[in-house]
Amino acid sequence: MRISTLENYRIKVHHWRMTNDFQLIVHFSCPHCATVYAASQEEQPTHCSGDFHCGRCGAPVHEWTGLYDFSYWKPVTTTPRSARTSKRRW
Repeated sequence: MRISTLENYRIKVHHWRMTNDFQLIVHFSCPHCATVYAASQEEQPTHCSGDFHCGRCGAPVHEWTGLYDFSYWKPVTTTPRSARTSKRRW
């Protein structure tokens, strides 16, 4: 399976958390405005396809086809890296 450079850039899966045997929560970021979204990935009995566009800027965030469907898209609230407190002790 060959993935184009654009598709590689557009799909930024940076975290998967198992919620049960058939569902994953997957995070995607918009390639245009960097808004992060969480979506539920569920295995389907038949092939399905779809797409999701950013609610903020309208750019395509993810397109899919196959046995997995994505639903329940929600924006994720993030804290800027500079606002985080470091607990590291040197």
